[in-house]
Amino acid sequence: MKILAIFILLVSFPVFENSEEEILGYWKVHSFQAFDNIISSNNFKNAPPEVQEQMLETFNKVIEGSYFNFLQDTVFFSDYKESEIHEKSGMWYFNGDTIIINDLKKIKTYRFYKESLTKDELKLKLVYPNGDLSKNLLLLKRE
Repeated sequence: MKILAIFILLVSFPVFENSEEEILGYWKVHSFQAFDNIISSNNFKNAPPEVQEQMLETFNKVIEGSYFNFLQDTVFFSDYKESEIHEKSGMWYFNGDTIIINDLKKIKTYRFYKESLTKDELKLKLVYPNGDLSKNLLLLKRE
């Protein structure tokens, strides 16, 4: 009887939900804290208007074109490189609270720390190759 009661409690509470199932689906980048920090900096405010405009165009292009589409073990995502948005795909999995993405076309691994995950919102921080955690939050919303 005790085992049945414990099983019912475990199944009933959403605290025990699997993050891998919760993350499945299409996530659109909504904001990136690093961009906000740059825009609010004195260096940006003191830059010539054409430099500000070029940077804002780049930031908007990155935000508008960036997404992650998590499937069972595959992810389709975008990456900004050489002034262009590139479509990519990879294999992904969780290692604790870190999402590991292995690019299928390159020998490259991306790591993101999962700051929080709700039904509609995903907050990530980049994990640098040396293991350091970025201070800047990447906010994604489910579409």
